[in-house]
Amino acid sequence: MQIVSHGTSLTYHKTFLPPQAEFMECAAPEILFSGAWGCGKTRVLCEKILMLCLRYPNNRVGLFRRTGRAVRATTLRKLLEQDGNLPPVILPQLIRSHNKKESCITLRNGSEILYGGMDQRGTDGEAWFNSLDFGTIAVDQAEELTEDEYSLLGGRLRHPSQPVQQAILACNPKGKSHWLYRRFFIEKARERVLIRSKTKDNIFLPKPYLARLSRFTGPYYQRFVEGEWVDMEGLVYGNFDPLLHIIDRKPIPSGWALFWSVDFGYAQPYCAQLWAIKGDYPIDWDKPKLPVDIPKGSMLLAREIYYSHRTGDLHADRMVRIAAPNLVESTVCDWDAEGRSFLEKVGYGTECAFKEIEVGIQAMMLRIGNYTSPNDGKYVVPTLYIMDGALDELDERLQTDPATGKRRNVPVCTSDEFGFYGWPTDRAGNPKKTEVPADEFNHGMDTARYAVVRTDGYGSDGWIG
Repeated sequence: MQIVSHGTSLTYHKTFLPPQAEFMECAAPEILFSGAWGCGKTRVLCEKILMLCLRYPNNRVGLFRRTGRAVRATTLRKLLEQDGNLPPVILPQLIRSHNKKESCITLRNGSEILYGGMDQRGTDGEAWFNSLDFGTIAVDQAEELTEDEYSLLGGRLRHPSQPVQQAILACNPKGKSHWLYRRFFIEKARERVLIRSKTKDNIFLPKPYLARLSRFTGPYYQRFVEGEWVDMEGLVYGNFDPLLHIIDRKPIPSGWALFWSVDFGYAQPYCAQLWAIKGDYPIDWDKPKLPVDIPKGSMLLAREIYYSHRTGDLHADRMVRIAAPNLVESTVCDWDAEGRSFLEKVGYGTECAFKEIEVGIQAMMLRIGNYTSPNDGKYVVPTLYIMDGALDELDERLQTDPATGKRRNVPVCTSDEFGFYGWPTDRAGNPKKTEVPADEFNHGMDTARYAVVRTDGYGSDGWIG
């Protein structure tokens, strides 16, 4: 980075990807950078914050996310810490002071960056930013905010150091009913600019990362790789979000309970899921760097078999090798007697799954969380997660059509199924909210449902635990 002085202001020169450069150069009052995974939207948001602070001495920028914890755990790290081979956005020599108690970074030219969450309150009980004014408000993960919260921030755009005040937003695509879609795609006001980016726009992404994203299917591929705003209204578990529910792999501590959940199959995939119930973190076990801690008692899908055209005895042997040397408490499974006999031969005691679909869906919804409770208006914290790379072996039969050699748009693991498992549709293709979802792409969904109702103690009369 090259910094050049122009009297009291500073400019700097960096190289950006084309969508990022467009975002950096845009002077519109409102700018939305809508991007897929890996396109550098948080990084460029931080870069624009720095540019506006250097360009306008004594400026004040507000950096926001939905919660204060989230902004400190994610966006602030991008701003101040080295990110892989990339240096921090703000180099230490540009900083005069950083008052962490006041959440304020002051640069050497007098510009300030104040950061916090929409959930934080001042001593008077009001929003912490109510008495402040800003030249720019910068919102990371803007899709997390409500339109009222965003309007509240817009009322603080009046700091005189910046001649044209700006609201700069970075977000992941959501559905077409989201207020951001209406504001930037439909209304298209002259003062609002939309900039979109796909994963492939970032030519510097490592190949293993791209390979991981290439496994996404259905609407998740459209949203998180192509950057499209697509609806998931017909999905049973529309509250499932890969950005939130798929977490980095970690070794499972020895004190956590483990059990298998199994849905038998041959022509259709045989699905076996090894679940861990989160206990206490060991002292030497690093907590995941997430905006929120994973609550104790959460279910983590650690390993998974999702494979067709393989006999039950081979699957049973593989399950033993996957779990070893850990002690597996039990195996909950479908009722097929032959499939259960293979598991019992390798030493796994089996219990028949509770299979009432309607009850199981409600239990799954509560575990997946990530929605506002209609009862008390509070956010339901997720207590079900999937570890990245849980799939033991990719079934090429599922991924590729053997007749044509073309890739199929079908699930190859449980996390894929969340983007396919939907309600039946009418002749016009509109989802019908019947009691039972469509009977397809449900092998992992059934298996996970067995695991959840087993863990949470549901039975034919409701709670049994």
